[in-house]
Formats: sequence, structure tokens, C-alpha cells
Amino acid sequence: MTQRKTPSLLYAEYLSPDPDSSGQVWKARLQLFETVRRVYPKFLGKLLAEVFPLYARLAQDGYDFNVLWRSRSPYEALPRDSGLRSALSLWAVEFNAAVGWLMDDAIRTFRLWHVASDQRAALSWNTLHGHRLVVGMGDTFTFVCEGWETTLLPWPAYRDSVRRRFEEKLSDYEKETRALAKSQGLVRAQRKYSLKNLEWFVLYQFAGKSSKAIADRYETDDSTVLKGIKAAAKLLGWERLRDSAPRRNRKIR
Repeated sequence: MTQRKTPSLLYAEYLSPDPDSSGQVWKARLQLFETVRRVYPKFLGKLLAEVFPLYARLAQDGYDFNVLWRSRSPYEALPRDSGLRSALSLWAVEFNAAVGWLMDDAIRTFRLWHVASDQRAALSWNTLHGHRLVVGMGDTFTFVCEGWETTLLPWPAYRDSVRRRFEEKLSDYEKETRALAKSQGLVRAQRKYSLKNLEWFVLYQFAGKSSKAIADRYETDDSTVLKGIKAAAKLLGWERLRDSAPRRNRKIR
């Protein structure tokens, strides 16, 4: 079997420590839903079958969704007595997915599904991201060097001198700008992650499988799976994993 290529999440060198303002976390969350469609499509299938029709009904009745799109949280902007709000909340609780950003993105996904039947059939997830841009730009980089004195130096000597001095100047600039980024509270981007960890996260968090059941399925040990799940949760900015108390596992279809 051909090994699955891990898509890059490298968005920038430094990122906001706020998960909802991090471009890398956003890309990781998109990869999460690609994993969901592959590993546990029931998660999105039930959202489509039981919750989306309420959105479609509101749209048919002429509900002004601009109220939602102007709000920072479309879910919180829904009327408290809304059937859509209630159904979405019940779905999220059932699958251990009651987190703010996911509830908001589910409503944005409904808009995508409503206007694009092919995206609805494919269970595609919303890809738009309205995170706040955090600026961490260093000072302007400048490099000045005296000209080549052709009567004193051969070209190779001058060239090598300029290159050496340029690299020294560039290295100093890198150190200064990295220090500036850290002083602003920015964090280094994560260069590597595991698709398998995301699969384990989906099976544990959404499908309700125990870490032991996942370990048995993947022919590994329980501790490795738990470490992978926690690593995926950190990558996704997922603050609280579900209760690990024994429960009846859902079937993976």
C-alpha cells in the first residue's frame, strides 16, 4: 500500500498563541475534517441528515442570515429558541464536539452546502477563515558595502568579502527579528505532525472509541495512542478531550 503523504501545515515561521488566530491551527482543522470524511463519515453524515435541513428551512423561509455573518460567532447569534441552534447543539454533544469554533464553522458549512450541491454531497467542510492577522514584522533589512576598488583587489577577493559580510549581517538580522517575535508573544510554527494522530483523535473524540480499541485496531500500544491523541489535540487547539470513562463504542461505518 502506498504511504499517505502528509500535507504541510507550515503557514509561517511564527504564529499567534491564540488558536483561533493561528493560520497553522486553521490548516490543521481543515485536515481534521479531511480525516473525518475518510475515517468516520458518520460525524458529518448525521450533521447533513439531521441538522442541515433546519438551516435549509430557515433559508427557504427568508431568514436574514446576514445577522449571523456579521457576528463573530454565528452560532451565538442564532436565536435562543431556534430549532437549528438546538439541533446543532445536540449533534455536537453527541459527538463530543461542543466547542465554539466548530459550532461556528458548522453553520458556515451549511451555507456552503446550501449553495453548492456538489460540496454538500462530498460532505466538504467550510474552508474560509476569518482569523485576526497578527503582525510580527522586523525592521527593514538593509545592507551597504563599499564598492569594488579594481586597482587594489581582484574580483574573487572582493566578492568573497561581500558575501561573508552579507551573511554576518543577515544572521544578526535573523537573531534580532526572532527575539522581537518572541517578545511579542508569538510562538514557533510546528513543522511536523502525524496524520495517524489525527485519525486516532477522530476515533477517540468523535467516534467514542477507547484508546485501547484504537491501539488494537492499529496494532500499537495504548500509551502511544494516548500520546498521539494529545499531540493532535494540541495541534488543533482543542482544549478538553472527552471523558475517558468506559463507554459503549460506536460502530465505524
